[in-house]
Amino acid sequence: MLFLSNPLALVFAGIVVFAALGYTRAAVQHTGRAPRRAYIVVGLLFTAVLLRLAANTVTSVLIDVWTYRARSTAEQWLSHTLGTAVTGVDAQSRTLYIRVRSPGDMPPIKDLLSDLEEQLPSGILVVVDTTRGQQITAGKVGG
Repeated sequence: MLFLSNPLALVFAGIVVFAALGYTRAAVQHTGRAPRRAYIVVGLLFTAVLLRLAANTVTSVLIDVWTYRARSTAEQWLSHTLGTAVTGVDAQSRTLYIRVRSPGDMPPIKDLLSDLEEQLPSGILVVVDTTRGQQITAGKVGG
């Protein structure tokens, strides 16, 4: 989505620069009427860019909130097991990857998944990566 908003932002910036430099006045003098179509196009482009940027911002904030919640929940899940720690949480598509450093066995994965159900929206797949090279698919939150 961000890829599509960049060209629109560039076009909009060009229109604003040309308008600021007085090209609209030259068009009015040449044709004798105000360029209403240009104003409508500028308004539509401005709206399209703002909507896309707002959607990108909301998506980024939600992903940050969800990864923070997943990290803190996973840290609580591992808090009673000595030598374990959460080294990171990554979001890719609708999957959260929780990276865990663990010298031995970890608590039951089902406990983590049930704790995450209170923190994350339904349908997000949770995968736990351990430093021992094990990748455990915990399941989907809420189902």
